[in-house]
Amino acid sequence: MPPAAWDINYKKLKEYAQEHGNCNIPFKGETRSLAKWSSRLKGAWRKNPSYLSDVQKKQLEDIGFDFSSLRKKEDQHWNSMFEKLVKYKNEHGTCTISTKCDKELFNWVSNQRKIANQNKLRKDRKDILNKFGFVWSTIRGKDKTRKNYGKHDELWDQMYEKLTKYKEENGHCLVPYNYKDSSFGMWVSTQRRNYHKKDWSKLNERRKKLLEEVGFEFNHQCLPKSKEKNDGSTSETKDGAKSSDEESSDEEDYISSRKECNGCEVDEQSGRKTVSI
Repeated sequence: MPPAAWDINYKKLKEYAQEHGNCNIPFKGETRSLAKWSSRLKGAWRKNPSYLSDVQKKQLEDIGFDFSSLRKKEDQHWNSMFEKLVKYKNEHGTCTISTKCDKELFNWVSNQRKIANQNKLRKDRKDILNKFGFVWSTIRGKDKTRKNYGKHDELWDQMYEKLTKYKEENGHCLVPYNYKDSSFGMWVSTQRRNYHKKDWSKLNERRKKLLEEVGFEFNHQCLPKSKEKNDGSTSETKDGAKSSDEESSDEEDYISSRKECNGCEVDEQSGRKTVSI
């Protein structure tokens, strides 16, 4: 800190503290320039503690200068907004905020994603959001208006939104193949299949990036659970093959799910159903 600027502003600050009993200077009127100097001083010191000499820091502490006041206010605001996000998720089951519901929270959530992408989000805050199941990537409106955005893109994006919600609720993207929403379970399986087959016409760079951002595990294989008899034992023969009754049941399930899922395909090698989006 240059001696001349320090002497002039410190004298004003000391006089203000003696008169008002604190160093919380308002940003208005005659004290505006002093308030700016005080704010810049705190910012510079936080970035580089050696900005102030030991003598200068001691002089400020003697008059009650609070170096942490801005940090405290910032933390209080962040914690308040996070509590608001927790309440919103409990009520709506998602962290995808609508501007119609809460514009302030929408802007705060968007800002967390933005500063995280810039690697400027504090690690402790990022850890809190990760533990909470925060989704760092969403389908942006501009994606839906880009050139060549068609029906298959829209269907894929709808499934992706389901995946982000599933991640928020469960903390992972390991959707069972026989999930209650059969078309969603098959869609997740299809993304892995397209990845391993390197079918980049269906899993293009945009889709791959979105899946990576949400923490999608391409190498995880979700198999359907084994069917069990009423007594808890599986209906397999001695050599491990399925019984004719179980095969018949599987075929009926396949036909039923095929009707439910228009546009499903069957992998010729594995016999698995897939959704071609």
